[in-house]
Amino acid sequence: MNKKDYIKTARFLDLSCGTPTDAQIEEVIKKIEARLEEKPINRAVNRSVKDGYTMAVDMLRRRQKDYSGIESLSSTRARAIAALAADFLNGECSADILCHVPIER
Repeated sequence: MNKKDYIKTARFLDLSCGTPTDAQIEEVIKKIEARLEEKPINRAVNRSVKDGYTMAVDMLRRRQKDYSGIESLSSTRARAIAALAADFLNGECSADILCHVPIER
């Protein structure tokens, strides 16, 4: 990789997005709720994603910008998803990253 490629990659990895507006937060809540309505989310293999997204929606509704309470989640993946919600509220994570956690089909 040359210097130009590194700069291009760094630009794509820049996760700072600025603090979201209330409208953006509501849009993300709707997107996550739509994912929670997908049938595959109820499969056992997706339990951690469902748990993480459920807590993420609660955190977004309360505008919770810290990680308190996520330790109660039973898996690392669920805790990571909930942490992404706090990061999104703090402008440190994009909505795309939060809303597109893979679900096993």
